[in-house]
Amino acid sequence: ARRQGVPVCTIGSSDAERHSVAEQAFALMLALAKQIVPAHNALAEGEWALPRLRGSLTELSGKTLGVVGLGMIGREVARRAAAFGMTVVYSSRTPAGPEVEESLGARRLPLEELLGVSDYVSLHAPLNDSTRHLLDAGRLALLKPTAFVVNTARGALIDQEALADALHDGRIAGAGLDVYDPEPPGADLRLLRAPNVVLSPHAGGVTREAVVRIALAAVQNVTDHLDGKPPRDIVN
Repeated sequence: ARRQGVPVCTIGSSDAERHSVAEQAFALMLALAKQIVPAHNALAEGEWALPRLRGSLTELSGKTLGVVGLGMIGREVARRAAAFGMTVVYSSRTPAGPEVEESLGARRLPLEELLGVSDYVSLHAPLNDSTRHLLDAGRLALLKPTAFVVNTARGALIDQEALADALHDGRIAGAGLDVYDPEPPGADLRLLRAPNVVLSPHAGGVTREAVVRIALAAVQNVTDHLDGKPPRDIVN
């Protein structure tokens, strides 16, 4: 395409998915905190699960949310966390800047420190050589035993075997996952059968509204090119 002078574009800087993915992260957090999946399964099988669940349910209010990657989606997650009364800390390669931090009520920490203080960790970093298995066995060991991990970014940000070990051993409280490595995951992936997981099939960015925004962003790139304007997010 480059040799032929054909621009290849993504919709990377559009806001097509930021709201839907941020909401997916909170859906997973709430499902974990309120034990929605085991409660539903128990009721569907005829069990009144309240006695078993009493004491294991928890709240988001007053908890610390660690946002790993404070890009467009990470910032939307931080904004929603404020509405839930959560304390927000974040880790990123570069600081967001004092104005952004003040508007979000977020404080930057080194990743290892963030993992140690967070009750919920939500991943929103890009996947590259430096972030592959960003949460490995060593970093997962830094989490509180009451902490939850949520990943709506890319599956390979987490060492999935290490996460399965931590869940099976009860070293962390649970995980909410919308992404896997590879996709779709194989049926033999231990993580799919780990205790206290909430799983969704990379559905965060495919709401009805997001799909329309994605299509419109692609059309805008085409019309900009035909009008002689530079399209956004040319990758070649």
